[in-house]
Amino acid sequence: MAVLALLLAGPALAQMLPTSMPHYPLLKQALGRYQALAADPGLTRLPPLPARSVKPGDAYAGSEALRRLLVTVGDMPESAPHPAPGVLDEALAQGLRNFQRRHGLAVDGVLGRGTWAALVTPLTHRVRQIEHTLRRWEDLPANPGPHTLFINIPQFRLIGLRTPNDTEAQMLRMDVVVGRNEDRLRTPTMVTELTDVIFHPYWDVKSHR
Repeated sequence: MAVLALLLAGPALAQMLPTSMPHYPLLKQALGRYQALAADPGLTRLPPLPARSVKPGDAYAGSEALRRLLVTVGDMPESAPHPAPGVLDEALAQGLRNFQRRHGLAVDGVLGRGTWAALVTPLTHRVRQIEHTLRRWEDLPANPGPHTLFINIPQFRLIGLRTPNDTEAQMLRMDVVVGRNEDRLRTPTMVTELTDVIFHPYWDVKSHR
């Protein structure tokens, strides 16, 4: 899971520990599940792409392995139609869209290089990502207010919670601009209380020589 910068907002109320939010135990459940899945390293072994991308309806020798992976990680129901082995059918394309949405990829149902790379990432790596994210949650201070804004830096996304119990469908989501992966241009990570919003701020372009 991506690194998060956290901004806290809202009037002071009874403080809530981040680990008491419902999203934390869900992540711990996911950790146990992925630890079990990681015991099967063959799950993420897919044949190379035959071309730059495989579109719905195209032939793909790894369609059966892809189906098994998508069903196992929960992006595709086991009862999904299976009309044509060896083809990226519409059921597989929908499973890919679900996978792409979860991983911050372009949601197009196309098996391209970026999606293929995410699919073949060893699940042991996913386990380490979840463990790292849990440690970050545990290190966060208590939230002084009812509203929370997360900035997912690598994904260029803001996620807003109006209440700690918001479901994914209730969350505010929007694109944001972040810095680069360079010391002087990197977006700082912080935890702070947001008290003001400036619309149309002054912006000056400076040349670096």
